[in-house]
Amino acid sequence: MMLASTSSHLFKPTSQKFLTSSSSLCRLSAAVSKIRNPSSFTSHHLSCRYYSTTNSTADKHSHQNCSCCASSHGTPHLVHNQNDASKLSKHASFPASSHQLRSLHTPANSPYTADIPFLRGKPGLGGSSNTSAAASKKPSTFVSTHFKISQGEITKFLDQKEMEYKLSGQEFCIKECPFCHDTKDKTDNMWKLYIHQSSGAFLCHRCSTKGSWFDFKILVDNGGQYPEGMGTDFKKKAVVKLPKEELCQQYEDQLMENENFQDVLDYLVNERGITKETLKKYGVGAGVEQFRNFDDDSEGDYIEKLSMTFPLYENGKIVRHKVRALHDKRYMSLNPAGGKWGLFGLNTVPDDATEVIITEGEFDAMSVYQITGRHAISVPNGCNSLPIDILPLLERFEKIYLWFDDDVPGQQGLEQFSKKLGIGRCLIVKSNYVNEGANDPNRCKDANEALLLQKDLNKLLDEATRVRHERIITFDTFKGEIFNEFYGKSSEVQGIQSRYLPKYNEILKGVRKGELTVFTGPTGVGKTTILGQLTLDFCEQGLRTLWGSFEVRNHRLVSSMMCQMGGRDLRVSKEHFDLYADRFQQLPMYFMNFFGSTSVDQVISAMDYAVYVFDVQHIVIDNLQFMVSGQGRGYDKFEIQDRAIETFRHFASERNVHVSLVIHPRKESDKAVLGISSVFGTAKATQEADNVVILQRGPMYRSLTVKKNRFDGTLGEIPYAFMRDSKRIMQLSDAEMEELESGRLVLEY
Repeated sequence: MMLASTSSHLFKPTSQKFLTSSSSLCRLSAAVSKIRNPSSFTSHHLSCRYYSTTNSTADKHSHQNCSCCASSHGTPHLVHNQNDASKLSKHASFPASSHQLRSLHTPANSPYTADIPFLRGKPGLGGSSNTSAAASKKPSTFVSTHFKISQGEITKFLDQKEMEYKLSGQEFCIKECPFCHDTKDKTDNMWKLYIHQSSGAFLCHRCSTKGSWFDFKILVDNGGQYPEGMGTDFKKKAVVKLPKEELCQQYEDQLMENENFQDVLDYLVNERGITKETLKKYGVGAGVEQFRNFDDDSEGDYIEKLSMTFPLYENGKIVRHKVRALHDKRYMSLNPAGGKWGLFGLNTVPDDATEVIITEGEFDAMSVYQITGRHAISVPNGCNSLPIDILPLLERFEKIYLWFDDDVPGQQGLEQFSKKLGIGRCLIVKSNYVNEGANDPNRCKDANEALLLQKDLNKLLDEATRVRHERIITFDTFKGEIFNEFYGKSSEVQGIQSRYLPKYNEILKGVRKGELTVFTGPTGVGKTTILGQLTLDFCEQGLRTLWGSFEVRNHRLVSSMMCQMGGRDLRVSKEHFDLYADRFQQLPMYFMNFFGSTSVDQVISAMDYAVYVFDVQHIVIDNLQFMVSGQGRGYDKFEIQDRAIETFRHFASERNVHVSLVIHPRKESDKAVLGISSVFGTAKATQEADNVVILQRGPMYRSLTVKKNRFDGTLGEIPYAFMRDSKRIMQLSDAEMEELESGRLVLEY
């Protein structure tokens, strides 16, 4: 068994893309657009109170009757092109009003809801001849009008960038806009940039640059422009697939009328308690669908499964179906692949509704509606992800009830969802009564179980509570977390488990959100390869992952991970490439496209964006020395490294994500056994880390040695062998260890 070093594979960059997805790296011919945004309009009158969130006729009529527009212009002013957009800076009054800045990051027809910058092209934003380079590239990160950002986060960023500012009403006013041309020290060229203190939306009245808080940070960290080559969609003009209308009706008819699908109907009615009337209202159907076989021996052959179908709606039309096998929830797909995002049950909600209940699953939404008669919908990815394409569909609701599962993943998902949707309009619903004890036999996990146990779902809704202030908590806030930690399932409380390294689970218990893990080991021992296998393992189980590889090119990293996924050397197995490329493309894995020396601020901006847009839960930084290389000399380089570690630690805690950080060790003898003090730099890294894992190179075998474990203190060693063809490591058994010690077995790395 030979160990293949990944550290030497450094290729000349072909582009400077900032962030890309797994699909663009494994198949260049595949479209990587994860998010489809509605067509954009721009309000000519920014302060118009009818600046609508949809492009309906009614909205245009409302705008036409708007007093502030009709009185001065007679007709509504909706801009459809770059030239008209340039008039915004002339039309807007000065100073900026709070309403104006709130409008900047609003609705589906906002200029900030077009293509996502890291995955798509860079459409231009019109401006006058003196507009900045930043203004010529349209900001596009959709942010809800209800989204709030702390004032402290804004001031911290401004202070870090040494921007002089003052508070003016509801906005921060910046002395010198970083996107404008030279002010020439003229007073009337200064104090033109405004940032709304609760939303982060910004607007410069001099250069017309504007956008969301995420856009502002990206532009500041990249010299006033979006990173070169950020568009990676190789099929920009491809038409988004929609399900055929006859197929949609066929699914519904098969469930209700075809005796071949009686088992599906019986399951829904008898085991889930959903009536036929409710199933019809939500358009639930049945079919025989093909899925990739999870059996490795089948080499990915398709398998047919009797399935349930759940239609996802956008603006009154079915845009996709969520398909799930009847008796095995592992088999689930969204059809057609690469289609638009929608919401299950949105067709049941009238246009004038101002309240809605969002549940984690389809059965829960139907249960709530069936018992209470209230409008209930569910999200397509459960508690794992809320695609930003869905946010415009929810803008019109003034009050949103979030009813997720009463388990660790569900409750963690609530935090992320409520922030995206706007904490001020969200209420949290529990599936158990307030006075219900921990040992009550009627405790349940979700709304569907509450229905089956004949609980009063209206009472549960009445007991809904506001989202807590993130800085003020009481015992009741984490009472459920303590209960789950004591009695919950290990995979939920202790984290996602490794499927290949059982001893890794015994020692570290799993990968948990909100933690920082430091990996170290000598050069050539395989840190990147092993971390690639671990992240692939966790990602295949649903942990949404962002890779930042500063030493190894992304395509080289992914080629190794594809071999690990297939368990074979794909270089000599060309016939299997498409199979594993397809599989890899389906993973919720994304890649930063930085390389070598990169400022921590740029990296954090990319991380923050990925957490917001893609709901990333695990971030890998490989490695710290390459990331900060050349940024300081002497003791300065230690201060820079310490600042980076402190920033990553803070980010893991604040954003509730797991950060895996690779740090090279100090220069020591190749035969030396590494310890905590071997990690390069000051003691900051190991002090801030929750876990420290060291790759050891022993005389007979190599191992992963856990030297720190803040979760429960368990430490230990995981000896492994390296399989050269598949690039996988395999844990050595006790019997194999005995053979090694007796000399009957010799490993070659």
